[in-house]
Amino acid sequence: MREPWGKPDLPTGGSHHLIYHSADVAAVVHELLLLPSFRSRLEAAAGVRVDDDGIACLAALAFLHDVGKLAPPFRPRAGRPAMASRRAITCAADGAG
Repeated sequence: MREPWGKPDLPTGGSHHLIYHSADVAAVVHELLLLPSFRSRLEAAAGVRVDDDGIACLAALAFLHDVGKLAPPFRPRAGRPAMASRRAITCAADGAG
């Protein structure tokens, strides 16, 4: 069985393991939401004060954002992560993405 991938590594043709990608995303979300400018925007959007525990919970949810990549229907794609990403980049460059 292939290792679950989180993001393709286009330069090498490999991939960034799902657990590391998820941890990276959670860490970035956590650090961004600790910044006053991001926290105030979050609080304005949520309509409530968000404390440090709330930020930790949001970071945990961010960690889970790609959990679907563990599902069996997604797994056959694990050998070709870069192909899907290149299509997305092409579409975005063409203005269609």
